[in-house]
Amino acid sequence: MQIDDSVNALSIIDDTDLVALLEDDNLEESIFYLANQQIEKERKGYINRILSACPALAEIANGLKETEHLRIIFSDEVQAGLDSGIYKMMQAKDAAGVFKAVVVNQNGKIKAIPDVVIDKAMVGINPGQMATAMQGMAIQQQLQDITEQLEEMSLALNDVLAGQHNDRLAKYYAGASLYRESLCVSDEDLRRQLMNASVLMLSDAFSELSVSLKYDIDSLCSKYQEKSNSFKMKPDQLIREMVKINSSFEVIHKAVALKTAIYYKEQEYMACTTVLNEYGRLLQKTLNDEKTMMLYQADPRDKSYLGIWNARKEELPIKIAQVKEQLMNKANYCIEIKEAQVWNTNV
Repeated sequence: MQIDDSVNALSIIDDTDLVALLEDDNLEESIFYLANQQIEKERKGYINRILSACPALAEIANGLKETEHLRIIFSDEVQAGLDSGIYKMMQAKDAAGVFKAVVVNQNGKIKAIPDVVIDKAMVGINPGQMATAMQGMAIQQQLQDITEQLEEMSLALNDVLAGQHNDRLAKYYAGASLYRESLCVSDEDLRRQLMNASVLMLSDAFSELSVSLKYDIDSLCSKYQEKSNSFKMKPDQLIREMVKINSSFEVIHKAVALKTAIYYKEQEYMACTTVLNEYGRLLQKTLNDEKTMMLYQADPRDKSYLGIWNARKEELPIKIAQVKEQLMNKANYCIEIKEAQVWNTNV
């Protein structure tokens, strides 16, 4: 170990160890010892991380057991005698009662007392088990590759769905832009064309987003677990779904308001009520008590059951009915004015 390693080792020594080191006469060796301990700890941690990431390797490691083998070391002369049969190896006890290996000649005279070395080995895995473990590793790698491919497909699908949703939102913004342009045009025919195109785009946005909203809410309901007030999906996926649902609802509301304003400006009051009736039917079909509770649980912005989604379910239809009543009164008033004008003309 280099001196730099011993210096780095000081960072792993706590105050108690540091006091002991300062009192130690052999400071450098103590630092080296602690550093070696830390290196061994990190090595074992690294191996454990590898085993936890690969169950097949962990199975091999768990099956290994450490055993001891005795290895006898002979000189070349003794080995040659044993090979030729002049010598033979026997077992004997020393004065302490410990068994030892001895080499004797044909007359029984001891010719050598070889050294006995204890070797440690890892046993417990046969070739068949190793092959099974390696096959398991291959299967695990295949499953990991499949999982990664599915994740890539999921990301690609999310991109496609996001693109479709953005196309629907874009129709509203296109309709709003066309209507603003129609207000700045002096030519009456061109103004009418722009306004008609605006109404058409707003109608498409309303229809497509209404279908998308209903589908997204029903899909979210299928993943809702009422007993635990939780969803069978990842939190980030739930947030994406709620962003999509909220953006759909908000743009539908804006499209309805703008279409109603356009018809109102043109004194088409019955058309205004028709737009509001469609909006009311959408709310009635999309938001019942069960779905409102589910959306309240899913929406991170909704802090109370009587918050955003309850207001959309309860208060919004009341406001729509009030506006419709005012429009109907306006329409009836206009009809009476026109009838009076016709009567005065006939007179």
